[in-house]
Amino acid sequence: MSQSHSTQLVVSDVGGTLLLKLYGFVQDQAAEIRDVTENSLTMRLGRSWLQRCLWGDRHPYRLDVAIEFIALPDHSRRHTVSQVTVQIRDAQWLPKPELFEMAVRQLMWQLRSSLMVV
Repeated sequence: MSQSHSTQLVVSDVGGTLLLKLYGFVQDQAAEIRDVTENSLTMRLGRSWLQRCLWGDRHPYRLDVAIEFIALPDHSRRHTVSQVTVQIRDAQWLPKPELFEMAVRQLMWQLRSSLMVV
């Protein structure tokens, strides 16, 4: 059974900076982009066992990450905010629940700092 984790965040999106923040996050993580739409991004972090042996990898665990973002119409704020939904799935051939949970915590910490969660 594949493990998954889902989180919703509210982030500041002053002048459309959310896309730039996500771009920086993808670059920083050296993620492989799988799909991009107007309001979503799907990527893979980590390489296969063989790729790790040949080229190395900074991610100890393979994850599939889907990020969806929607602008929130809140007129009481001075700047716009967006709701970001993050779905993280285990992409390992042989799942290891303890390593998955550790990788999710680390990834969410990095994503929160990149997006400057409100």
